[in-house]
Amino acid sequence: MFRTALAAAALALLAPAAASAVTFYVVTPGIAQAQPTVNSEQLYRFNACMRIEAFQMVDGWLLVELEGGDAWYPGIWVSTETGHCPNGTH
Repeated sequence: MFRTALAAAALALLAPAAASAVTFYVVTPGIAQAQPTVNSEQLYRFNACMRIEAFQMVDGWLLVELEGGDAWYPGIWVSTETGHCPNGTH
């Protein structure tokens, strides 16, 4: 239920600026779920509360544009007001 509410909130943020990126923070390490496009090495890097820019979110998964192609990443917390992760890191 929390995930659904989070997805709805993020989609509301994306609606007015569909062409521009929105800042997200990946803060849930150790997610066991996988999408076919998720690279485990990249997933490890993004699970360290790293600031990323994403262009789309579907059911709690962020579409992130990378040099090697697009990828989906789970476990997000949305922040457009602060420059910090919940644990205090950048």
